[in-house]
Amino acid sequence: MGFDTSHHPVDLKTVARVTDYIAGKGSIDDLVKDAVRVAKIRFRANEWGLGVMNLKKAPSTFDTSLQVWGRPFFIAATGAEAIGEMIDRYLAAKTTAQADKIAKENLALLDKTLPKHVKPKKEGSLPNDANLAKGTREIIDLLRAAHTAAKTKGGTVKLPDGDESNASELLAREVPLRVLEFCAATRPGWMDRGYVWPTQLFYKAKVKPGKLFVPPRALLGKLGDEKRKWFLESTITENYMVGGFVSAKDVPALCKLLVTNRAKLEAAWGKPPDEEMKASVQKLIEAAEDAKLRKMAFVEATEVYSGFSGVMN
Repeated sequence: MGFDTSHHPVDLKTVARVTDYIAGKGSIDDLVKDAVRVAKIRFRANEWGLGVMNLKKAPSTFDTSLQVWGRPFFIAATGAEAIGEMIDRYLAAKTTAQADKIAKENLALLDKTLPKHVKPKKEGSLPNDANLAKGTREIIDLLRAAHTAAKTKGGTVKLPDGDESNASELLAREVPLRVLEFCAATRPGWMDRGYVWPTQLFYKAKVKPGKLFVPPRALLGKLGDEKRKWFLESTITENYMVGGFVSAKDVPALCKLLVTNRAKLEAAWGKPPDEEMKASVQKLIEAAEDAKLRKMAFVEATEVYSGFSGVMN
């Protein structure tokens, strides 16, 4: 069984908005609108990274593991602050033309001549705004309906395929992952592959993280006060789930642990570590450092993105 893993800085204010909505309070219309805008910026930025891959000879500074199948958008900057600044600029972009400008600056960081030679590589197309919005909010609206139905003993809710599901069981299973997916639509995380997620990496490297990682109960917001058998684990155990969560106050300790034990983590799956493994640890460090800079929490997950399916960050 393979995993498409990812690492996420988490804004708990957005989590609260989404979980309150599931509970029947407030609106997420503005968040959905923003997610649609960000989806178009992400899609355009990634076309530039794919465009570099399309060159007959890409510069030696180009690393697909980091700059295409790793960092959010298309970013060639180095260092936590510079990467964070690029993320902020992409997140603030209103048009694809603005995304193009940022992407070209990143091309120049790889090689000053690249902006003259690289063209965005078209792979598929995005749905229109209405369908993007529908796809972003559909599962959250379903969970809101399930929350209402769960108030009735034995209540069920109709799934998109027409089947009926026990509303309470659906909530317990799906809320953590679907809330994270929604948050990632407005603030994308880092994507990785296969056997690389922090809790597993620490275990394989025989590095003890202490009590840094806990089950992701924070992703439930106030829904966590409800007596329900929530699907909460402190590590990834299967596909389509959220794993270990690190609170904002503990993220600096996580960053220190990652940097201090970098060599052990890189060699967790054998010595000498290959370049892809080194890139995986780099991505993990970058995601944690970004969470630290923003004073956000951090969480690991799987199947938020899928390189194989073309679902990029």
